Amino acid sequence: MQRGTGNPFPTKSTEKAKSSGVLKTNGVAVYIKKATGLRVKVDAIERLIADFDAVIVAVVKESKRLALAGRRTTILQSDVAAELDKFLRRAELPWDETAKEVIKHNPADLGKISKAIRDWLREHEDA
Repeated sequence: MQRGTGNPFPTKSTEKAKSSGVLKTNGVAVYIKKATGLRVKVDAIERLIADFDAVIVAVVKESKRLALAGRRTTILQSDVAAELDKFLRRAELPWDETAKEVIKHNPADLGKISKAIRDWLREHEDA
């Protein structure tokens, strides 16, 4: 996790900084070889591990927060499921998170997005 940004996904400077140690390079390589029958380069494995490790760290941290907020000393499946959905599965974001994601785009793309929204509103105004 990149310090101070709240971003659970690593950048190049933080990929090797704070590993949970849950995923091991050799274990991932063996799995990929068995699952695909193909060899895999170490840098590909390291990238895969860094990204998933960041998700694991973020999910565990937020699951702990949910458990403590519920005055429990046990992380439940519902805590983990909620956070996994947040980081991996959710396709539809609430409007405020959607806005944050949209605003990350460059000004030219924001103009295109704005035009697309205006066009959609114009088309659905009468409906």
